[in-house]
Amino acid sequence: MRLAYLAFLIPLAGCAVKGATGEEKTIRMFLAPGSMGLSLIIPSEGSRGLAYYTYSRMLRNAARRGDNAEAVRCMVLGGDLNARDSEGWSALTIAVHEGHTHTAAFLVETKEFEYRYKKGGARGFSTNRLQPAIKNEALAIAIQRRNPEIVSMLLRNQASPGSANDEGQTLLMRAAHVGSPEMVRMLLAAGADRNAKDSDNLTALDWARKAGCAGCQELLQ
Repeated sequence: MRLAYLAFLIPLAGCAVKGATGEEKTIRMFLAPGSMGLSLIIPSEGSRGLAYYTYSRMLRNAARRGDNAEAVRCMVLGGDLNARDSEGWSALTIAVHEGHTHTAAFLVETKEFEYRYKKGGARGFSTNRLQPAIKNEALAIAIQRRNPEIVSMLLRNQASPGSANDEGQTLLMRAAHVGSPEMVRMLLAAGADRNAKDSDNLTALDWARKAGCAGCQELLQ
C-alpha cells in the first residue's frame, strides 16, 4: 500500500487529516524543551501491523540520507531507534557518521509520540528512547568526524564524557588526538577526566603532544 504523508515543522501543535474512511487521526511528536514539534499526517490504516525490522531498517536508511520526515514515518510505523544492522550501526550513529547534524539532534531529542484517534476517542502512547550506549557511541563518532556541533548536542543530552574504548582511550584523548581544542574544552566542561590513562599509560595531554596541538596542550596542562 502506498502511504502518502506530509510533514511540517511547527511549534508543538497537532495536525489532523480526515481520510477516506472518515476516521480522523493526529500523530504528534514531543521534543525537548525549546525544540520545534514535527507533525506527520498519514492514512490511519497504514499505521499498524508492519514488521518491526522493516521499519527499523528504513529508519536507518532515512538517517543515512538525513531525511527527518521519513524518519518520523518509520518511527511511527514501528521502527526502533535502538535497532542495529549486522555491523552494529544504529540510526543515530549513521546520522552522525554522515554528518547530518539536524537528523542526529532530531533522533536524540525526540521524547514521546502521541497517537490520537478522533473516532471513539482511543489514545495510545509510545516512548522509544535511545539507549545510553548508543549516545556514547555517537559521541565517539562525532569526535572522530570532528563535528563539535553534534558533540555539544550529545553532551547536552546525557552522553557520557568519560567513555573509553577497549584500549582505555577516552573521548578526551580522541579529541586531543584529532587536534580539536573546542571539543577538548567541551569534554572538560562536561567532567571528562584529564588524568585518565590508556593501556599504554598515555594521558590526553600525551595524545595532544603527539598530535602537535598547542591549543589542546594548553587546556590539558
